[in-house]
Amino acid sequence: MDFIRKPIFFIVALIIYSSIAYASAFDVDVAPINNEIVIDEFATFNLKIKNNLDKKDEYRIYTLDFPTWDVRTDPLVNPIMLELEPNEEGSVELIADPLKIRDIGTYQVNVNVRSKFIDKPVRALLKVTILSTSPLIGGYVPTIVTGVGVPEKIDPRQEIPIKISLDNQNIIDYDNLVIKAESNLIKKSTKEKLGPKERRIVNLIARLDPLTYPQEDTLVIDVLTDNRSIISRVNSYSKFLSMTRISCSFCTYFFTFNCNILSSL
Repeated sequence: MDFIRKPIFFIVALIIYSSIAYASAFDVDVAPINNEIVIDEFATFNLKIKNNLDKKDEYRIYTLDFPTWDVRTDPLVNPIMLELEPNEEGSVELIADPLKIRDIGTYQVNVNVRSKFIDKPVRALLKVTILSTSPLIGGYVPTIVTGVGVPEKIDPRQEIPIKISLDNQNIIDYDNLVIKAESNLIKKSTKEKLGPKERRIVNLIARLDPLTYPQEDTLVIDVLTDNRSIISRVNSYSKFLSMTRISCSFCTYFFTFNCNILSSL
């Protein structure tokens, strides 16, 4: 039995030693320079590598996320290489370009660093936040915080008031904002003006067919400028309104509205 245990122990120890040796061969660290951008900008990062070996090593830096993302240097170097002496630290500035990103949000770009002596690459993550899918307006990112309020109890025989709050976070003057409130049952829109740093409430009235059958519906609030939607996932939220029972001589209605606010940047 001891004869069997010794080889197993040796194999486990060898695996652990190999993992430690691999992990300590070089260190990789990423620091953002500018990782919050609009869709037509580039994010920049500083990638630092430390050679922990007692001999010179060479590192190749690349991504497998192309063509969704392009990772490059300026001036352009292909391939991206970094050569370090024993125990030396070095860095390279990387550019992350969202080639096929269409929505705002936070993304992780995978970058691999491969040593000349270590076959398995070390992965580094470039965290990029797309603030807006619209270009800058007057040098500013369009930033409008949006909220919505609807009655907790919905009766299809009565008008449904919809209150939409708009909070302009920048000094951009919007002459022609289009506010839309849409769902399977509701299709409403209005044109509004919103001054720099202005806050205001937009009131809409929706009407349903009194004989609308019981169902769940999703109300989406969208804000557009120059026919471009400016939407932020960061500020979006859902409000689930409680179910209400309405009795009449012919039927009983059960209504639930799930208000998903796509508030703008």
